[in-house]
Amino acid sequence: MAIGLGAVAALWFVFSRQTPPPPSAAVATSPALALADRVQGALRRSAAAGSASLLPASAPALAVLPFEAPEGDEVLSALAGSMCEALAEHLGRGELPAASACHSVRMARQIGLTPAETARLLGVRALLAGRVERDGDRVRVSARLLEPAAAPAGAAPPSGWEAAAQSARELWRHEASHDTQRLADLPVHLVRRIAEHDRGRAGTAVPGMPVPPGEAYALYLQAMQLQRRGGGVQALQRARALLDQALALAPEHPPMLMASVALNSQLVAHGVGSGAAVDAQVRETALTLQRVDPEGPQTASVNGGANVGRRQWQQAFEDLERAAARHPRHAPLLHTRGGILLMMGYLARGRESALRSALVEPLNASVHERLARAASLLGEDAAMREAAALTRELGRPAMAAPYEAWAALRGGDAAQAELHWREVLASARLPQDWIGAALRAHAAPADAAARATAVAAIDALGAEVQRRMNHAFLAHALAGDTERAMRALERTRGDVPTMWMTDLWLPELAALRRHERFVPYLREMGLVALWEAHGEPERCRRDGGAGPWQCD
Repeated sequence: MAIGLGAVAALWFVFSRQTPPPPSAAVATSPALALADRVQGALRRSAAAGSASLLPASAPALAVLPFEAPEGDEVLSALAGSMCEALAEHLGRGELPAASACHSVRMARQIGLTPAETARLLGVRALLAGRVERDGDRVRVSARLLEPAAAPAGAAPPSGWEAAAQSARELWRHEASHDTQRLADLPVHLVRRIAEHDRGRAGTAVPGMPVPPGEAYALYLQAMQLQRRGGGVQALQRARALLDQALALAPEHPPMLMASVALNSQLVAHGVGSGAAVDAQVRETALTLQRVDPEGPQTASVNGGANVGRRQWQQAFEDLERAAARHPRHAPLLHTRGGILLMMGYLARGRESALRSALVEPLNASVHERLARAASLLGEDAAMREAAALTRELGRPAMAAPYEAWAALRGGDAAQAELHWREVLASARLPQDWIGAALRAHAAPADAAARATAVAAIDALGAEVQRRMNHAFLAHALAGDTERAMRALERTRGDVPTMWMTDLWLPELAALRRHERFVPYLREMGLVALWEAHGEPERCRRDGGAGPWQCD
């Protein structure tokens, strides 16, 4: 259930900044391995049910461990925290098939997996570890490429992450002092050295992007550090102020542009700001990125959002397909592609793209939430429950709650479903009292009095709340009033399509899909033209491939 979760950008850009919950004491290795085994088992089962060739055959070369930094040094801590994303981005543009598993690596360290266990989980050959520290008015960087060594049979593994890293075989070491005004160059410099080591040649070219001035980069790093740590709306607003200062100094730096959209999307999800403003920002950002970084994976993601916002579904589909072929291991891009495919009604393709993202980022809660969404739309309740349980266990209970609600409702337990949906609505700062009435009406479709009570409760919410709930079309559909649901859906004609588009394909909305005005609405939205060009979705078809469209 995607009621009130913000603008179209939230569907894909928030993913690129999702992080594990604040660090806590590492648990024992055995529970950590048990969690990793559950994740891998779920992914293996999903992969067996899907395509046999979800990822390229070549194994990814390496993953990047969190860099170390002196305690209390905010700028260097932020730089260390950002190194994984920056290095993975540059590695992904070059010849090395890197694993951009930054979130999974952070979570692996947090729960106590050793580097060797992390490498096995990600299927990589090597890990890059490093440290940044002050060197007068410069920054000294130490980096090591490690081949993690497993503990001998019967021997206890090294105690602690650092001890395990020290026991690994060192393939390459780099130490250098860098100008603080050129810190944005650091990832490119390290990637060039890694590529030289891997290919055995000097002067390896590394695709780059505009380099911001040092002050702008420091402000950007501090903003991302605040965002990564969590802390609610106030922390996000402080990050927003820092990022605005950075953008004033470097208005065309691609990572800053992406971070800006992601930050605004998160604020909207917390009830701050306007979804329409984020949609406008997506369109503006897409134009800038097309000019400064036309082949980048983020550009494809933003273009997908902008094209969906313009109802240019066919262009969004084609651009994302080409980008996924160019960047087959870029987890955020695959995640975006999966979400947009689900919006288009291509449910099996969307699940496959989400699974490809999950295989790259196995310990990221967001990718399991996306798999839960795909399974929910497809009516695969066992897979939905499994993915939701992993989402919750990986520290994102609010993301798991909608699927737990669907599982309860499909199992006939409306009361338990209400508890879970109240959790969803509270997270989005939306009124909660109406949801019980809607679910009771859904559970008793022949009860006219229950339906009337539910409709009255929804109508009493007011226009502004209903707009945040995407005009409450799903609420009316749950209450069993298909005509009101269709009218609510039609009121979205002047709005940019948002996350709620995925809800159109829920099994529970079959009656709405059979409404005589449903297909004409989708034709106006531009989806029918997409299907005619690229094939039928799961829920709609034409008899004989040429008759009128029908949905069920």
